[in-house]
Amino acid sequence: MLAWLALASLCTTHCTEDVRRGHIVALVNGRLLSIYDGVTEYAVGRILRSRALPQHRGGLYVARTPQEALRATFSLPQNSKLLLAPRMLLRCRVQGPTVEYNGKLAVSALLALHATPLADAFGGASYAARCRRVRTPVGMQLQRLQALGKEMGRRLGDGTSPAN
Repeated sequence: MLAWLALASLCTTHCTEDVRRGHIVALVNGRLLSIYDGVTEYAVGRILRSRALPQHRGGLYVARTPQEALRATFSLPQNSKLLLAPRMLLRCRVQGPTVEYNGKLAVSALLALHATPLADAFGGASYAARCRRVRTPVGMQLQRLQALGKEMGRRLGDGTSPAN
């Protein structure tokens, strides 16, 4: 609670209300690090600050929902430092000036409240797992079988025979 009070005291007249957001980070040797730069370290209960400025000149990026946070990690630049690392979802409180870029938000202060592992079983949470699933012969075969199953289900649902 003290950390959150300190976060609240950071705010200037540009502060937004207390808002909860999601952010995906890499888990490396027990540390929560930025997937993009591989250096910025997050910790539950610790406040990070970086004043959000226009034209990507500052701020900490978050998403409105955990689902948006997960989607955003699959559009990270290929030169991101920890693209292949296991991932964690941070649920955060944010305050301060905010800048929006095509649906992404840069905030000025972030307090990580909770970290949850994103296992491959829950949607392929890492870039590496997603690539393995798609590029391996087994992954491609699985995709074909899933497509065939959907087509069969559609035809059976329509009352048409799979042989048609």
